[in-house]
Amino acid sequence: PLSQKRRMETMERRDVLERTSIHTTAENDNSQFFEQFYREQNIFLDEHEWEAFLSILRKPLPLTFRLNRHTSSPIEINECIEEGKEYGVNLKRTKDQLTVKYLPWCDAWQLEPDENEQRSKWLTTFATLGVLSRQEAISMVPVQFLDIQPGHHVLDMCASPGSKTLQVLDILSSNPSEPSGFVVANDVEPKRGYILTRRCMALATACDKLIVTQHKAQKFPYSPSSSSHEGVCGEIMGCYDRIVCDVPCCGDGTLRKSPDVWRKWHPGFAVGLHTLQIQIAMRGLSLLNVGGVMTYSTCTFNPLEDEAVVAALLRKCGGSVELVDVDHMHKRLIRRPGLRYWKVFDDNMTIHDTYEALCESSLAASVKNIFRPTMWPNEVRFLQYEWTQACISNAVNTTYNMQFPPNIEFSRMMIFLWRDACDFIHKIRIQVDFLLLFSER
Repeated sequence: PLSQKRRMETMERRDVLERTSIHTTAENDNSQFFEQFYREQNIFLDEHEWEAFLSILRKPLPLTFRLNRHTSSPIEINECIEEGKEYGVNLKRTKDQLTVKYLPWCDAWQLEPDENEQRSKWLTTFATLGVLSRQEAISMVPVQFLDIQPGHHVLDMCASPGSKTLQVLDILSSNPSEPSGFVVANDVEPKRGYILTRRCMALATACDKLIVTQHKAQKFPYSPSSSSHEGVCGEIMGCYDRIVCDVPCCGDGTLRKSPDVWRKWHPGFAVGLHTLQIQIAMRGLSLLNVGGVMTYSTCTFNPLEDEAVVAALLRKCGGSVELVDVDHMHKRLIRRPGLRYWKVFDDNMTIHDTYEALCESSLAASVKNIFRPTMWPNEVRFLQYEWTQACISNAVNTTYNMQFPPNIEFSRMMIFLWRDACDFIHKIRIQVDFLLLFSER
């Protein structure tokens, strides 16, 4: 049966990854491989940036949260603000604040990590009530770029644990006179779907706009609606105005909150996910309405999961894809050019210049089969686009020579915008924003 065949393929792939991965022990971590890999990618301008990057990765993340202004009553919001003052968190002050920092581009606040139990209790209490949501600042970026309107139909393809879904629900509830908007929050794992549902329940009546589903994102079904239309083969094309495509990734961008990644890291993490990421993103593009917008995002620095995926999408979509500029949006996020060239490693930390070179190497056939031609940047130079890499730090001011402040968050993301080309072919306009460090101008 087909299902049995798929299970066998999954088990075989998992076995290959286990056999090809660099084994680790508690005494001997893989941070040296992480550093070797990213040094070779030349993501940073100079040694100073590289050292700042490594230093920050070993520091704890600041605690970031935002108020759910549109799903909570003014009385609840005011109660949260007043109680926060008792623990040194004054949300009405945005300058000269030692305990809390306001992030205007996402309407959120940051606290330095500390051992204040009362402050933690305050955050937990009002998060449970749905008055505020704890969410990393970089996690808020994809939804911020979507420019969601209250009447939009939104899909969150890999939604759990639900931070972005909560963010979307709050925006959809901003205009009570526009009841037609909704968000479909999907996750493939039942347990993760349960966590997602429990977390969203805190927003109470806003959940009238929420549908939770359990599907493989790369095979998410079409949902015919009044806003969809038929393609040339009679298939329903386009169901959603906005799509959040935050794909599964190796997660090395979460080192600051998951230090165990240092010990487990190896290049095979990204290699094993590259194809799935392309499949999910392509499915998302097929579910968009003409004129819709999709964000593709990861929590990794790895170009195999970022630039390589987007380059593959551009090639697969052919002439129907072009890039657009979103520099007018969120100008506090500092941009810089992203990567047009990167290196592909195997788990022995050997660099393979081309897919053909890898196929001719002495690696086992089972290992070679995990790699794909789309992982290499060979054709990127022929694509007429400009990658954009944004640098955002936690400092109010950043000096011209990029001397970084003590706290920097790292992540990368891409923005995709669809536009109409003709009756049945969607013209996709794509802006790629790689958020590497982040700061206010």
